[in-house]
Amino acid sequence: MAKFKASLDSFTADFSCFSDDEKNLAIERILLRCGPQQLRLLSDELPNLVKRDFITFLPLELALHIIRFLDYQTLGQCCMVSKSWSKLLSSCSDIWAGFCDNLGVLSSHKLATIDTDWKFELQEGLRRLRRLKCKSSFSAERVLTGHEECVIGLCYKNGLLASGSQDRSVRLWDVQSGVCKYQLTCHTCTDLQFDDTQVVTGSFDNTLARWEWKTGNCLTKYHGHVGAVFSVDYNVEQDLLISGSSDQTVKFWQMSTGSCLATKQGHQDWVIGVLFAQIAQEFQTKLQRKYVAISMSKDCIKVWSVRVAEEYGCIATLSSSSATCPVNEFLPKLLCNGRNIMCSSNEGVCIWNLQTFQLTR
Repeated sequence: MAKFKASLDSFTADFSCFSDDEKNLAIERILLRCGPQQLRLLSDELPNLVKRDFITFLPLELALHIIRFLDYQTLGQCCMVSKSWSKLLSSCSDIWAGFCDNLGVLSSHKLATIDTDWKFELQEGLRRLRRLKCKSSFSAERVLTGHEECVIGLCYKNGLLASGSQDRSVRLWDVQSGVCKYQLTCHTCTDLQFDDTQVVTGSFDNTLARWEWKTGNCLTKYHGHVGAVFSVDYNVEQDLLISGSSDQTVKFWQMSTGSCLATKQGHQDWVIGVLFAQIAQEFQTKLQRKYVAISMSKDCIKVWSVRVAEEYGCIATLSSSSATCPVNEFLPKLLCNGRNIMCSSNEGVCIWNLQTFQLTR
């Protein structure tokens, strides 16, 4: 045994001095003389020698930086590689919390704390999402075809659907039959509102326009914005039209003549939603008004007077950064039923009482 160890030490010392080509040649000759037991030993040992655990060999900060490029499915599979991987990856709370936020799978608003198991929250949220998908089986009841480019503006009323497209056309559909009742050529449409005789459109060309369904003629053109008009609404009784634009302003127009009555500032971002709201009867006495106008950007919602005597002034501002409204930003859609103002956000639906302007839910 002593002679064998001396011979083995001499061979390994010589082998370490060989060049790469010489080492390869020596290994090839040794393999030719190996039996089943030696080949089985090689098969068991080679994976451990060839595969490298990069998390173990890399600095922790660099390993975590690489992990951030993985999606949640791949990261979940990585947790099953070994106990050390599972322990490290499960402790990356900010990464798992980011997945929860991006996928929108949390059942309620949660704050990141040391005790929160964000990996578990993601797993539970994905299970709820899968159950929802299994229970829901939706199919298109009717497909309305005709536009040649992207459809951006949509408005539904009493079985009729108006659609505005980048193909510079607006169409009015009977939803039940799928028949296009009217088609008119206009500008690139971003938003629209309509009734039985007319449609008002906003456009990327910084203008608004009022069109007649039956003839397709432009009845009134509204010039004044210096940015794309993203939202429009009107009130025939008040002969009033409101618009919101990427120039961060809200404009009030006389609907019949096209003259600009007021330009209101206060938003710090694009105005992405406007509407007229009729106040519920029981609220009108306290507010001393029948109608208000509402506008929104991603950081705040503003309620405006529609009275000339009040110079269309701001009545209330509902901010996304207030202590009572724990959301990061508002998102379209904006609604009002006469009693409540409702708006979507990155955290869910926010509801304010129209009489007190307090967040209720």
